[in-house]
Amino acid sequence: MKEAATIRRDRIVPDPNQPRTEFDEAELEQLAGSLRDRGQLQPVRVRYDVLADIYVIVLGERRWRAAGLAGMETMACVVVDGDVTPEDLLEDQLVENALRSDLRPVELARSYQALMQPAACRSAPWPNVSTSAPRRSPRRWRC
Repeated sequence: MKEAATIRRDRIVPDPNQPRTEFDEAELEQLAGSLRDRGQLQPVRVRYDVLADIYVIVLGERRWRAAGLAGMETMACVVVDGDVTPEDLLEDQLVENALRSDLRPVELARSYQALMQPAACRSAPWPNVSTSAPRRSPRRWRC
């Protein structure tokens, strides 16, 4: 289940396992200008980390970074509840990032590699992310 919330930006942190590791500063500045002019049009998707007492970004790190440049103190968020596995989070992040043309090939490769680790040596073909991501995907992974 998901719920909408307005969360202080300083209570949100990036996911250390996010596939994207580089962010173009000029593009962030452009997005920050849009946030200043038009406001936040799309919420950031977050999960709550009980142990750290903080929200962790699932989707929308670029918006979060640009919001900081724009001076925004709060952000509209969709909070993901329930049991979400690290594999589920990585799959969502990979699909979102694969839809962006500026994801570097090495970031995409690292994401696929990380997603394969828990699914290693399965007899069935690699699950649905291969059909969701608009990239050339292997037909079958081997151990």
